[in-house]
Amino acid sequence: MPGAIFSLLIGLTIGPAEAPAGEAPPTPQDEVLPVPPPTTAPPPEPVPEVSAPAPAPVRPNQAATLDATKPATPKWWGPFPRPRITGFGGPLAHLTGLDGKFAMMVGLGGGMTIRQRVSIGGMILWLLNPADAGTTELGSKRRLNANYGGLLIDVVLLRKGRVDLSLAGLIGGGGACLQNPEKGNCYDRTAFFFGQPSLGAHIRLLPVLRLVLEMGYRFVAAKGWTGPASSRLGAPAGTVMLELGWF
Repeated sequence: MPGAIFSLLIGLTIGPAEAPAGEAPPTPQDEVLPVPPPTTAPPPEPVPEVSAPAPAPVRPNQAATLDATKPATPKWWGPFPRPRITGFGGPLAHLTGLDGKFAMMVGLGGGMTIRQRVSIGGMILWLLNPADAGTTELGSKRRLNANYGGLLIDVVLLRKGRVDLSLAGLIGGGGACLQNPEKGNCYDRTAFFFGQPSLGAHIRLLPVLRLVLEMGYRFVAAKGWTGPASSRLGAPAGTVMLELGWF
């Protein structure tokens, strides 16, 4: 046992064993170092898709609140879209001439409209201010009165927003008479046929209310009598009408 310890101490003192004669000691260049395996880059992470956020669910009470904010349409405004055939009617004023003098007539008009384009109806008019017609052969004063009415046809030519431009025609007949201003009775009468073409504008004030403005000329063919001739019974005519209906 003491001998083994002695030999170990001698080995530690002398150092590592020398290389045998004729062989060079190994150098660091001759050493083969382990090569680490190549590292591979990790695959790129997928780009998250951008998606719109899902709409928030509408609660029943919230939907009722949204509907309550919409303006309510009165039932008497009628259905939308309009039916193919609707009606109209209302009072009118007629500004015209009679025997070379200003004449004011009032009346009523009405009818039906097909597809909001073609209107077919009628008008009847009464004279408000009978015109002075001079004197008789005996020197008595006389005045001229007239009333007439007929078939109305109106065709829309152009529509822009709330305004329609149309071509209208009123055709029919009537009568005129010479009256005694004091008694009001007619002592001479005539019947006449008339035609009145005109251009008009229809202005929708409300879905159930429309203003009509027309300008035309009244052509008259009357029977012979002692009063004014046919050319004196015809004159330019302007119409203002307020219509009720579905427009």
